[in-house]
Amino acid sequence: MHIVRSRRKELTLVGLTVVGALVLGIATASLTGGNAPGADVQITTFNSNTVSPATTETSTEIGEVATEPAVSAMETPTPSVTATPVPVAAETTATAPREELFVQETFDAPAPAFPSRETTRWSVGYVDQRYQFKLNGQTLIGASLALPAENYRLGVDVAVSQGGAGLAFLISQPATRYHIIVSPDGAYAIERLDNNVATKIVDWTPSPALQKKPGATNRLQLERHGDTIRFFANDQLLTDFTVPAGQFEPQFGLVLTSRTGQGEASFDNLLGERLP
Repeated sequence: MHIVRSRRKELTLVGLTVVGALVLGIATASLTGGNAPGADVQITTFNSNTVSPATTETSTEIGEVATEPAVSAMETPTPSVTATPVPVAAETTATAPREELFVQETFDAPAPAFPSRETTRWSVGYVDQRYQFKLNGQTLIGASLALPAENYRLGVDVAVSQGGAGLAFLISQPATRYHIIVSPDGAYAIERLDNNVATKIVDWTPSPALQKKPGATNRLQLERHGDTIRFFANDQLLTDFTVPAGQFEPQFGLVLTSRTGQGEASFDNLLGERLP
């Protein structure tokens, strides 16, 4: 496959580990990514509390940076987001016309914007012309990129062997983000992370649109038009919801999570397009 890049953006890798309700500390380190001038890559690890369990063996635990003991899920107000899974049907396929690309990467060879890095608890790197994430004690690792558009289409091929993996979106400060992830058993989930607490927007839901076996490749795609985001798997509509009020950072990401701290997934054919 031929690699095409419209831009090389800064990539941030985030590794999270769960150690209980008290935050113990934050450690950061940085390095220069490949031959891209000024493309500094920052690796950040920090401690956080656990989050709400999922209903399948591939459930996730996720946290965010905090400077004081985390609040419980009952103390966190329910997000003003609505989402309803929809049945798969031919008329729900993603058919919007292609617009200007802002990212396109096939991961055939190492790229400066997507570095390789390995620690005792997690790693990211290139395996068989894919970008692979592995967890060995951490519960989450993510890679975030700039998102230079308000209306956009994001797509990536995801192959999950263990855990849940997919796309992060609607990122805001200090510690809020959403993600859609798929599991090896053919289910998907959408969660909101807010001050160390994860709230299910869509709980783990089996879908016939998803391939059901460890390591199977599924094409995840999301489209934002104004206040509406629609989610697709293999060109079939999974669900949509209304974007809540608030200011969001111009970023999106790739993510791998695992409740047990053991996980593995790979990504391929990342594509980002501006929409009118």
